[in-house]
Amino acid sequence: SLAMLRRWGVLLCALGAAVDGLSTGWSRREMLAAGASSMLVGQQAAVGVPPETSPRESRPLVYRIEQGDPTMMQPFEGRGVTQLVNKMAKADVVLIGYGRGDADDAAMAAEVASEVAASAGRARRRVVLGLDAAPADAPDISREYAGEWPAVADAALLDPLFDVPCAERVGLGVSGDALRKVQRAGVAALDDMERQRYVDDPLRFANFAENTPGFDLFAKRFVARRFASRYGDDAEASAAGYFATSLLQDEAVATGTANLIRTHPNNLVVAVCDSDRVQFSLGARARLEQMLLADQPKKTPAIVSILVNPSAASTFSATTRLRLSLTDDISLGYVPPVLADVVWFSSSPPPNLLSHMLNPIDGNIKLDFGFSTGGKAGNPVLSNAFLGL
Repeated sequence: SLAMLRRWGVLLCALGAAVDGLSTGWSRREMLAAGASSMLVGQQAAVGVPPETSPRESRPLVYRIEQGDPTMMQPFEGRGVTQLVNKMAKADVVLIGYGRGDADDAAMAAEVASEVAASAGRARRRVVLGLDAAPADAPDISREYAGEWPAVADAALLDPLFDVPCAERVGLGVSGDALRKVQRAGVAALDDMERQRYVDDPLRFANFAENTPGFDLFAKRFVARRFASRYGDDAEASAAGYFATSLLQDEAVATGTANLIRTHPNNLVVAVCDSDRVQFSLGARARLEQMLLADQPKKTPAIVSILVNPSAASTFSATTRLRLSLTDDISLGYVPPVLADVVWFSSSPPPNLLSHMLNPIDGNIKLDFGFSTGGKAGNPVLSNAFLGL
């Protein structure tokens, strides 16, 4: 009978593995393991099941970071992702951080920017694309001139960003001359025109560290570690110069973005930046919030931050998991900023990268796929209320 033939096929697979083991000198344990594996393959073939070649579990790609104790990750699936994108497209500014030297990251940043821009376009909003890879004084923000920008090692990596639908492209970066001046002698070395271009308010810039809760910890835990990881073996590298250029680049992105909002308040600005400008909100975002609040104290700026393909290493986590918050100590007198409002992966992230998972949201329904790892949902007082769904 057909069933009997299938059984014989499975046994022959196991017998073949055992013969191979005798001829190659395998141990008894190795032959048993090979025989069991061959029997499984034989069973799959007998019933027409193809061998498994892909992971059993496909994890969501999009996660909202929920502030709380502990900080949680809220996955989004299907219609839930569309709903989240539509909500982000109603913001004043969407900051997208990516690894500038990584082709996959650049392509994914362009894809995310395109989705947000398309949603805003359907709502008849004008979209301005800001690029910190391009200097603020660049005369033409196009792929033909990208190779001339000082922050770009390989212009081809930026190609996908020039396909993002937008009404206008604007440079948000710092010129090579200005960076060299600051690297050698600090921000005071800038001339008047450069200060006007990159620094919104010199007094606010000078007092930013003092007036921004958590910045000292951010500088020690992340800016200093970035310098050590990238230039620790370079005897000629200056930690003070690196710190000054990093602050100026944060300020330049914020200043350029704030000017776009002031000129056209109804625009959506999608700023695609190096991830250093976006992580933990104390780079460009905190500066931008202070600028816009100074303009309109009674209006809370709607700013959304997205990180593309973050890793445990890029967030300076002490474990294999993402660092989700600047600190776990909530007794410091301020709300510790989270890694970003949203993290977005180009492929299914490994399970050991994720922590404190809530159940996925698909549309308006929270689906229980058994992913939740416990803990309380993010405190709504600490969450980004603009993205509350």
